[in-house]
Amino acid sequence: TKVPGYIRNITFKNIQVSGKGGSYKIQILGYDQEHDVRNVNLTDIFILGQKVTSNSANLGIGNYVSGINIQ
Repeated sequence: TKVPGYIRNITFKNIQVSGKGGSYKIQILGYDQEHDVRNVNLTDIFILGQKVTSNSANLGIGNYVSGINIQ
């Protein structure tokens, strides 16, 4: 009887993924309207030397997500 939580007001900053090439992906998704993801800041995130932007193929934003800020 696990109950999902939620994520709100969090910052990920200065993160670099390095190593062998691959299909690395950041996925952000909530569970439902009550167990959602809100106000997440992604600042200076790099995957294999490429900065993650809102248009990056490496970024997936799913349902029940709002307020994603990418810098």
